[in-house]
Amino acid sequence: MLDSLNAVIGQDSSNAPALHQRAKLYLTQKKYPEALKDMVRALDVDSTKAPYFVTMADLLLVMNKSGRAKTALEKSISIEPNNTEAILKLAELYLYVEDYQKALDYSNMALKVDMRLSPWIFYQRHGLLLYRRYRPRQSQL
Repeated sequence: MLDSLNAVIGQDSSNAPALHQRAKLYLTQKKYPEALKDMVRALDVDSTKAPYFVTMADLLLVMNKSGRAKTALEKSISIEPNNTEAILKLAELYLYVEDYQKALDYSNMALKVDMRLSPWIFYQRHGLLLYRRYRPRQSQL
């Protein structure tokens, strides 16, 4: 797979879909600098694709750059407002930084966009969010 992507990119270094696919492959291989280089190039070539920003956000999250990941996810949603993947990842990001209200808001937004989302995911996510938001503090135990 990598060899074929390298060949395509070797013939056309501005092939954004191939750069995006190679970045995703590098991401799974934990080759973050290479993935970042490809994603920056793909977005320079074509910044109109919401999935490119989602992949960039995934990369930024594993690099502990949550602020930049949030910006990438927001850009993805601005391009494609019904992108449930970006909306749910933004909800997860807010959960990670313990902004539970925004996490709930984005989870609800995803469900409004696509009611076919698994009920298990819905209840699991909302149960966890509600637990974390309303759990008794140590001083209350």
